[in-house]
Amino acid sequence: MSVLTREAEERLFTRVDRMTEARLDDTGYVGSTMLTIDLGALAGQLRAERAETLGARLLPLVEASPRVRLRVLRLALAEAQRRSPGRALGTAQTSTSMRIVGSALHIDVDVSAPFSELVVEAAR
Repeated sequence: MSVLTREAEERLFTRVDRMTEARLDDTGYVGSTMLTIDLGALAGQLRAERAETLGARLLPLVEASPRVRLRVLRLALAEAQRRSPGRALGTAQTSTSMRIVGSALHIDVDVSAPFSELVVEAAR
């Protein structure tokens, strides 16, 4: 059984583009962070002749990697917190999907988190 090496994981995440769409209301945060990795730029570095070949080989490894799943969750949760200034997020519900589209790996992380409390900065 093949696994995604740490070196391959690092190379993937040096090529990631990130976009987040989110909605905040009085009760919490609901958003989706979309990560796109250009496999064409990585094919030569990861011993694949073409991006399509790399995608077919890479997708099952990425989907099975606990490190990748944890890393994309951390990216999405950090984005949720960044977009919620002055508020602490409660327990988040997340959903992650991964797919190959053309010569790119797309990873979508949906996050729904209630606000748990108002964060008040101490007066100086």
